[in-house]
Amino acid sequence: MTRERSRRPPLPAGPRSGGREDLPGFLDARVRVAVIESEKPITGKLSFQGPTRIEAELRGEVRCRDLLVVGKGGSVRGDVHAVQLVVYGVVRGRVFGAERVEVAPEGRLLADVETRSLVVRPGGVFDGNCRSPGVSEP
Repeated sequence: MTRERSRRPPLPAGPRSGGREDLPGFLDARVRVAVIESEKPITGKLSFQGPTRIEAELRGEVRCRDLLVVGKGGSVRGDVHAVQLVVYGVVRGRVFGAERVEVAPEGRLLADVETRSLVVRPGGVFDGNCRSPGVSEP
């Protein structure tokens, strides 16, 4: 009888993404990431427990209790609730409750954002309002 070692498979490389280069540097290479891909737009409310990368067009509401990456081939139109959000594609709408939001080069965040930390990398676009919870006006 042989025993197989349990090991985490490599992240799948989507047809429109470059694979691992769409993931932020702070994400451990051993972490499993759900990848959402579709040739047709997806409409509705989606909810994820673990790190997720979107390589599809989503319309509606997205909730992620972890890291949400909108890849180069992805777009979200609607409300986003995530602990961390990294945008390589396009997000239009509103972002709520994020500890950190990062817009990567070539990423576009066209949204009103509620976050503790907003980072826009050179080449990235942010067009909207940003509010930091817990910070009061003078």
